[in-house]
Amino acid sequence: MTETGLTVEREEKVPLDGDIQTILSVKFPIKDADGVIVGMCGISTDITERIEVERRIQESQALLQAVIDNTTAMVYTKDPDGRFTLVNKALTESSGIERDEWLNSTVYDLFPAEIAQPMATNDQEVIDLGKFVEKEESSPHQGKIHHFFSVKFPLYDAEGEISGICGMSTDITHIKEAEQEIKESQAALQEEQRLKSIALSAASISFWSTDILTDTPFWDESMWGIFGYLEGTEPSTEVWESAIHPDDRDRVTRAYTDAINRKKEFSIEYRVIRPVDDGIRYVRDVAQIDRNDKGEAIKIAGVVHDVTKLRVEQEKIRQLFDAPTDGVLFVRDGHILECNRAVAAMLGYEIEELVGKSLIDLSPEEQMDGRLSREVIKEHLHQVSRGEIVRFRWHHLRKDGSLIPMEIVIFAATHEGKPAILGTLRDITTLQAAIDEANKANATKSAFLANMSHEIRTPMNAILGFAEILSEQVDHPVHSQYLTTIRSSGRALLTLINDILDLSKVEAGKVSLQPRAVDLPKLFLDIEQVFLQKTREKGIDLRFQIGEHLPEALILDDVRVRQIMINIIGNAVKFTDDGYVAVSLHNAQSDIDQSKVDIIIKVKDTGIGIPKEDQKHIFKAFEQQSQQSNAKYGGTGLGLAITLKLIKMMNGEIELESEEGEGSVFTIRLNRVATAAMIDDESDRLGGIDPNSLVFEPASILIVDDISVNRDLVRSYLETYDFSLREAENGQIALDLIEEEQPALVFMDMKMPVMDGYEATTEIKKREDWKDVVVVALTASTMAQREAEIRLVTDDYLRKPVSRNELIGTMMRYLPNSLEESAILPQTQTAQQSSGPLVERSFVEDGKRDELQALLEKELDLVAELLHDQTINEIEDFGYRMAKLGDSFNHEPLNDWGERLASQAMLFQIDEMLNTLSSYNSVLEELNSHG
Repeated sequence: MTETGLTVEREEKVPLDGDIQTILSVKFPIKDADGVIVGMCGISTDITERIEVERRIQESQALLQAVIDNTTAMVYTKDPDGRFTLVNKALTESSGIERDEWLNSTVYDLFPAEIAQPMATNDQEVIDLGKFVEKEESSPHQGKIHHFFSVKFPLYDAEGEISGICGMSTDITHIKEAEQEIKESQAALQEEQRLKSIALSAASISFWSTDILTDTPFWDESMWGIFGYLEGTEPSTEVWESAIHPDDRDRVTRAYTDAINRKKEFSIEYRVIRPVDDGIRYVRDVAQIDRNDKGEAIKIAGVVHDVTKLRVEQEKIRQLFDAPTDGVLFVRDGHILECNRAVAAMLGYEIEELVGKSLIDLSPEEQMDGRLSREVIKEHLHQVSRGEIVRFRWHHLRKDGSLIPMEIVIFAATHEGKPAILGTLRDITTLQAAIDEANKANATKSAFLANMSHEIRTPMNAILGFAEILSEQVDHPVHSQYLTTIRSSGRALLTLINDILDLSKVEAGKVSLQPRAVDLPKLFLDIEQVFLQKTREKGIDLRFQIGEHLPEALILDDVRVRQIMINIIGNAVKFTDDGYVAVSLHNAQSDIDQSKVDIIIKVKDTGIGIPKEDQKHIFKAFEQQSQQSNAKYGGTGLGLAITLKLIKMMNGEIELESEEGEGSVFTIRLNRVATAAMIDDESDRLGGIDPNSLVFEPASILIVDDISVNRDLVRSYLETYDFSLREAENGQIALDLIEEEQPALVFMDMKMPVMDGYEATTEIKKREDWKDVVVVALTASTMAQREAEIRLVTDDYLRKPVSRNELIGTMMRYLPNSLEESAILPQTQTAQQSSGPLVERSFVEDGKRDELQALLEKELDLVAELLHDQTINEIEDFGYRMAKLGDSFNHEPLNDWGERLASQAMLFQIDEMLNTLSSYNSVLEELNSHG
């Protein structure tokens, strides 16, 4: 100092009163006016206590850093500008970013903006609110996004101003992943339930610490929620202990004391009674203890997890495991680890006997399907190893050697922390017996229905057949109407039996669709004709609206579509006594060039409506609405049940909107219906040829049927042709007759006494010398399996009742024939003749001719509308009105034209009617030509 002239500071150890004290000496030179050192001044201060305080601060900081660096949570602090001022070891290891890179950096310096922005927003929220917050945050690490549960709270300086924030983050990525796996696997497994509980209660993970030296605790905000204390309660060891369930308190405090004094791990589960609501929570408490160089505990810090949900789920699983009816067991490597009493009771063992037993030892060598039990078990275990949930039927071997049928579900699980398989077993002995009984009853029902169908179709064949023959020979309108009624009633009876059979087939899965190209608008116009007469009789309107954007043809089963529409429209007409029934058909898309379209069909009526409580029942078999009078409306209650099932088979759905007394709307949507170009309709076996114009070469025909009236019907159909007809009552007589004289064609009934048609046909086909004999099945059977068998041995197949056209059309395929000059059915020709030049006679007075012409010209728009809409009853009314107009003006051609149009409409002669209506301009031209 005397040499340099500088002030010198020095700490010195000085013995004082038997102790060593630390003295801080400050010495500086004293100079005269010329700056020459003339002396020295020294100041000594005892800084022993300050040194001790600094030492303790350093130790506390080291302790804090040790706690921070040894906790699994990621701990960090930031200044108000968001720069990191402290990070712990867990954060650097988790992120892969070195401590030096963290310090003095912001999240925007370290992460992309989309990651950094939420973190910065959360930090700002802490500063703005000045209180603790909990958030879930995300950041990238090693190529994947990690999820964190972050607890952040403000730091304050000596003046009480916020000087930064402190955050603690726990990596919950594994919890998030476990939660997703649980949702996907749908497995209620014990280990997965633990993870699910943790995932659901992630916000209930709380941090706490206690300075043991000062007994100063710290709780984060979530601790209050778990322990049920109101915020503001001063945390203390006493407060914590008072919340512990009395039955657990001694155990927990002893574990806490042992952890501090005996250096044992503090990891314990206990119950908490929440003062706020007296609710009980289960918590898991895990902590680490910081010790000084002497091994003395100076601080303890830990986390509390609320595991209440996990315990509840475990209790549910335990209750399930102990269920008295369903068996539950754990299996590993094909051996039973644990099972409940129900399993033991089913198999006739004690629980202790089953533990360790092999599944193979509890199974017969083969299952009922002939497969080896060992191989099936191996296959199922492999499926479970792939994460599948496997459900199957199984026969187990009881202790007494008897077999017990079971329904089993197995899936992956854990047992005592190790992979295993959890299985549930249900005794289905009663169920199996019920199934067997149901199958037997179903077989009986099918046989009954088949026989009933045959018995009904056989006489109906004669009724409808002879009615058809008579209709061609009777001219009297009333008698013709009688025949029409007979035929329609017969068809109604057939519809009834078909409904019953259809429902049986649909429910048994034995109905298959036969899709083909269908002109849907034309089909709907045909359906319209079916109901016109009935709606006219009831005095209600029948309205059909066909959309403009329908494809030329759709690939559908036209028979089933017709069946659906007749069921629904028939119901609408039946239950509507006033107003109208409106049917609309349109394409849900406006583009008709698509390969597949959605078809929307609506049937709306103003009938009695359907009560809300009945709407969910009407699509069930044999169900009718509760207030429906069966005496008034009739019906089997099968139509809508069949309709619903058929629509579903067509990839469609049906909706119902109805209010009692306000009518109903049925909406059918057929989804993704394929489109096609229209082809010629081949459903008519005659192909449009008039059977009376056919000329068959002479041939021998054998008619085989045990019912004489059926033979008479076929004979009546064929009597106009040059055939030699013979008859046989059963298959044996048929074989004898063929032996005498070989026929060209045999009509063979299938169900006959002595020898049935199937056996007889089989015998015919065996004979090489009879190989040219054509056998056409003519049967009332409706069973699909039977039909397939018959088709294998016969040349063709016809189902009773059969029409003359069907019969003759089939014969055309096998017997030589030719056509007379006029071979095509005369409908078109007749229509053309009907619509040709009118008879040239008119007695209209010259003064009234212009008046009549003006009246007729006013009807041109209506005629165009009628041609477009083709509403039969309106056309019929128009015809009668024109006939009356012609009569009033003494104009016979108009009178004749109107009566012809009305008659064609009334008789449903659609083609002739439209041709006549199209010739309306001829009426005007004829009138003008005589002007």
